[in-house]
Amino acid sequence: MSFPLWLRLDKSGETFVGLVSTDNRATWQQVGQAVTLPGYLGERVGLVNTAHTNSNQPGQAQFEAFDFTSAIGWSLPEENHILVDAKIGSNATGKRTEWRTREYITAGGSNGGGDIFGGADKFHFSFKTFAGDGELTTTVESLTSTAAWGKAGLMLRDRAIDTSKNVFVGKTPSGVTFQYRNGTTTVVTNLTTPNQPTSFRLTRTGNTFRGYYKAQGATTWILLGSFTFSSFNAKALSGLAVSSETSGGQASAVFNSDRTVEPPGFVWLAGTPQPDPPLGHPCDGLCTGATTFTFGNNYQSGALGTGAVCRETTDPVAGGNCSNVQSPRQFQINDVTKTCNGQNWTPPAPRNGGYCVELSSGNWSSAAFTVFR
Repeated sequence: MSFPLWLRLDKSGETFVGLVSTDNRATWQQVGQAVTLPGYLGERVGLVNTAHTNSNQPGQAQFEAFDFTSAIGWSLPEENHILVDAKIGSNATGKRTEWRTREYITAGGSNGGGDIFGGADKFHFSFKTFAGDGELTTTVESLTSTAAWGKAGLMLRDRAIDTSKNVFVGKTPSGVTFQYRNGTTTVVTNLTTPNQPTSFRLTRTGNTFRGYYKAQGATTWILLGSFTFSSFNAKALSGLAVSSETSGGQASAVFNSDRTVEPPGFVWLAGTPQPDPPLGHPCDGLCTGATTFTFGNNYQSGALGTGAVCRETTDPVAGGNCSNVQSPRQFQINDVTKTCNGQNWTPPAPRNGGYCVELSSGNWSSAAFTVFR
């Protein structure tokens, strides 16, 4: 046989069958006889190469891809795995394929699927364990999802059970998202962005986690959200997560680390992450005399009068609306003008870690705005 070859090893209970393909997996030919190993308990799968002899003549092989489809959940964070796939959540399904700098991950399908949300998750997780501080980076080159809130991105997770604490930053069909679970609910910050390859960065300093994004090729990371846990596993499960949102739905993503590393889809840089430059305040350079407002699920300003308004918040904003703003008076968030017809709109990108609300002076003292998480 000539190279390249595709090799396949099937396992059914304690019985193994080896196969080979010379036509890019169109057909498979069994190699040798099936082998049964009574009492086999092994769970590790991977690539292997030997030199055959113990002389000083090394053996070398180049593998283009690695794919396995039947890995299941894992619950031993103290064990230093090289790479593990976990279908987290009951009946979760999915698969992963490695290609040098890329990982192709699919979650869900006809027999499963679910979300990273609420009090419990169901998704596909390709991860390593890392101790201490550091940062994860990847680029989501594409995401195809049958549901509006399928997700693909970086996750740091306390444990491999479906209800564990976690923090996630990644891509949705309509933009980017940062979310975390510290108890029984998941707190989410969504932002509408163009549908294009997007790079993500997730940092850990102690128990403080920060999620960033930038369009592929851009030079500046944009802070999307952060959260500090009271405690978090020192050896976190760190890697790539994909969810389909709905039962029976499917999401497929391509991750690119832009370099040959193991695993290929993301990079972990150990040590204290580079500090962000001082952010200042959201309204710096836009308007003066800004007053701060905070809110729970939503904030309603009430009537704002006829004078100019300058307010800012560092709370996450998922949307909002405004009303009774008559021309030529203008309403802006982070210097982006919004239409004030009572209809909901999505916010622009955060500015200095938050949002600046401006309203120019004018008539109609009943002008008001609402923002919500």
